Amino acid sequence: MINITPKFIKSIDSNSLLYLDAQSNYTFLTFKNGHKKLYSYHLKVFENSVLPNNFIRVSRSKLINITYINRTLKNGSDLYVILQDETRVLIPRKRRKELIAKFPEIFGI
Repeated sequence: MINITPKFIKSIDSNSLLYLDAQSNYTFLTFKNGHKKLYSYHLKVFENSVLPNNFIRVSRSKLINITYINRTLKNGSDLYVILQDETRVLIPRKRRKELIAKFPEIFGI
């Protein structure tokens, strides 16, 4: 399988990205300055192309930059990651154990 990376993706400053949010065949990039950009590429294209190791996929539709995680929040049975801009990202139950085991420093365990 040939992995083709669109040229513009390499120009994205991944250090300023808070998170990426997939919606169907599109991906919204949210930057730490509050700006959002929409691209007509699957989340997987970004995940495989430019993102360094400080990004984790927390669900089918979300990739977050662990650099900008402020804290975690447990609300009943739900677990959230709170980002620098106060965005709450729900950690799905199916991924929870895997993420806690892989990143105990983030989840306070």
